[in-house]
Amino acid sequence: MKRDLHDLGRHVAKLGSRGASRRAVLRAGVAGGATATAASLTGSRHGQRSARAQDAVTISYGYWDVTQEAAVEAQIAAFQEANPNITVSAQVTPWADYWTKLQTGVAGGESWDVFWLNTANLPVFASQDGLVNLQPLVDDGSIEVDAFPASLIEAYSYEGSLYAASRDVDTIGLYYNSELFDTAGIDYPNDEWTWEDLRSAAEALTIGSGDSAEQWGFAVTTSFYESLTGFILQNEGRYWNDELTESQLAEPAAAEAINYLSSFIDDGLSPSTDVQLTNNPFETLFPAGRVAMITGGSWRPKPLYEANPAINVALLPIGKIRAAPTHGLGHAVWSGSQHPEEASQFVVFLTSAEGEQILADSGATLPSREGMAETWLSTVPEVDLEVFIETVTEYAVAIPNGPDGSEWSSAIVETLTTAWGSGGSTEDLPQQLADAANATL
Repeated sequence: MKRDLHDLGRHVAKLGSRGASRRAVLRAGVAGGATATAASLTGSRHGQRSARAQDAVTISYGYWDVTQEAAVEAQIAAFQEANPNITVSAQVTPWADYWTKLQTGVAGGESWDVFWLNTANLPVFASQDGLVNLQPLVDDGSIEVDAFPASLIEAYSYEGSLYAASRDVDTIGLYYNSELFDTAGIDYPNDEWTWEDLRSAAEALTIGSGDSAEQWGFAVTTSFYESLTGFILQNEGRYWNDELTESQLAEPAAAEAINYLSSFIDDGLSPSTDVQLTNNPFETLFPAGRVAMITGGSWRPKPLYEANPAINVALLPIGKIRAAPTHGLGHAVWSGSQHPEEASQFVVFLTSAEGEQILADSGATLPSREGMAETWLSTVPEVDLEVFIETVTEYAVAIPNGPDGSEWSSAIVETLTTAWGSGGSTEDLPQQLADAANATL
């Protein structure tokens, strides 16, 4: 049964109380300073040229995922065909450098005109007048917010106005290599798998041990979203207290999840971060058959399957509860853009039915606009993409919010990278992580 992604808004709102307050980061602050600029943009609907947009201009578009390059370029080509006076220059920057480049660019007066944004950083840039207020484009119908999950519209709003247009929705699943399971004579992961089943399978699928292993059963990565968060949520743990003043990672629920993941590293069932830093698990180790299982995002099926047709995906194994994080990216316009009208015109196109249909057809990720799920499901029919639809509509929990920005999550990743390295120590790791997060406040 196919599910309506429009249910996501209601479901996430219902589950949000399990973790940190979902929109607690949107505290009172300075109103966005780009309202007047956005007000001049009304009337530019669905990528059509307005009276003020006749001169030839070039705008830049920043994003971080090179595996989605084909989808991005296809959207740009369609937009430029309808708007021959506007050239869009796409610029991909790896995640590791993206936020530093964006922050320094906005502060220094030289940034992308349009760029990808996540919910954690929305209040940071909106509160400091770094983004164009897109609410006038909502009010005149250019951005059709009713076609998107309400939770994502809320997540990209600040003080009652929209500052980023919803692009996609994502979640996490358990990817596995069916050939390695067949060789070991082990049944594939199924809907009833528990943490214990994951551990047992990892033991059976590991050949050798530690960094010298020929094959690892499960790759524990340092990804805040794709690895750590799902297990903490499933154990009913939290990152922060309600006031966002103290990390909860050393509390029993979160600590148990952290120690569970550490056990794969400690017992040689997963490559250490030293190995992963030189051999990307998603780009090298897993597609090459060196790793049997890995948790990863719903934007990965197409490149993974193209690299190795034995790869499939299942629901995350069950902890105390069935849960997985969900999130979605947004398109924002820099308030310092020299071409705010054309930049906003591009965002209107990206969020339109045509723009989102191109994204769905590409298979790059699941668009958040209603009516796109069926197309996306058909892009890689050999992979059980329905797993992600089921997760988003049935079990998804909004990614836990913390203090504004990404400094605290970056500190967690840095601490994990050291602790899960060949010379690191996982002793008291939950407390190490809590201390690292608290130090960023």
